[in-house]
Amino acid sequence: MIVPELAVALLPPGGKVLLAAVADAESEHLEAVKSLRMAGVPFSESVMSYERDQKSPVLSLFGRRKETITKPFLMAAIEDPTVLHRMFEVYKSWLYFRDFFILGLMAESPRWKEMLGRIATASRTEVPLEMLDENIFLMTTAQEHGAYVMTTKHSRADIEEIAQRVCSKYNVQLSTRERIGKTTGRRVTASTSGSRRPVLL
Repeated sequence: MIVPELAVALLPPGGKVLLAAVADAESEHLEAVKSLRMAGVPFSESVMSYERDQKSPVLSLFGRRKETITKPFLMAAIEDPTVLHRMFEVYKSWLYFRDFFILGLMAESPRWKEMLGRIATASRTEVPLEMLDENIFLMTTAQEHGAYVMTTKHSRADIEEIAQRVCSKYNVQLSTRERIGKTTGRRVTASTSGSRRPVLL
């Protein structure tokens, strides 16, 4: 699978990623938890909540009624590439529901976990540039075989070379484009719904 293999290829030998995944279906989440436990990988569970209009033909006198939706949210620091591949096999939600976030770690820290958790569950994301400066990359999935990569450690040429190598294994043609996000002070602003504008540094 291209996306997890690209993430691993961007890491140094023995590197580790922090995965943040929201599941649309409870069954996906439970299967992911089972796989992580079997592999002995530590993880944390919580929920992502958001509001939407109730799916009802009956409208309130005061307008549409809102309902709160909760989805299972999982974070795991993964070193074994086969475990990361397994997560992408278990989950289907990243293909249609909500993008996954993968942080290439330089060192594990509760700070990055807390920060990535906020980013992965927000409707509009501000990525602190210090997160990019002090880690290897931040990647988000983009449809079936796509990904956005934000980094201060790899050049565009490096990323294209690595991505080309990965795509060649799967006989997939590589297509790249640079998309620059809005920067404010030391933050990169990108929307996680609608039109997203991450930065490739």
